Amino acid sequence: MDILLLLLWMILLIVLLTVPIALGYLIYCWLKKKGYGRLANYIFSALAIFIVYNIYTAIYPTDSFYKDEFEYCFKMKFPKSGEIIAKDASYPDLHGDYCMAFVSELSEKDYKDLEDHFKRNNRYVTNDSFETGSEQLEIVTASLKKISPKITYYKCQPDSSLYVSVSFYEGNKILVHKARW
Repeated sequence: MDILLLLLWMILLIVLLTVPIALGYLIYCWLKKKGYGRLANYIFSALAIFIVYNIYTAIYPTDSFYKDEFEYCFKMKFPKSGEIIAKDASYPDLHGDYCMAFVSELSEKDYKDLEDHFKRNNRYVTNDSFETGSEQLEIVTASLKKISPKITYYKCQPDSSLYVSVSFYEGNKILVHKARW
């Protein structure tokens, strides 16, 4: 059963990559035949750049992905002063589950406001019995040079297999970790 599912995913991936390339090539040939060689080159180059960019951002997400994840997990806007200084995410598995972690440096005001928000919010606990790890978390925490967090807030939803945490570090840095399994 697993081999069949893997085969179906591979066929889907091949179709999703082959169809746009084949259509682009057909348009390229048609335009070239009509005497629009330069335009054909531009269109085919744009299509190739678009496909490569989408594959690259699927493997290495942009900062906006991490900011959107923060907003989704914590139901609040990402602080405007937030600058992501370390990040990593796994590629989703067949069920769409993945892990991601990032470190962000905030202004003093945004850091204090965020810390106060988590202190007042009873949906998050500081009990580390929820703590879980991931390869992404290990990669990102390496940028923090083995310093311990001042406090970590956890939220675990066993019914949806979602685990999120935010840790507050010295120097106005926060570490956000999300795991879905």
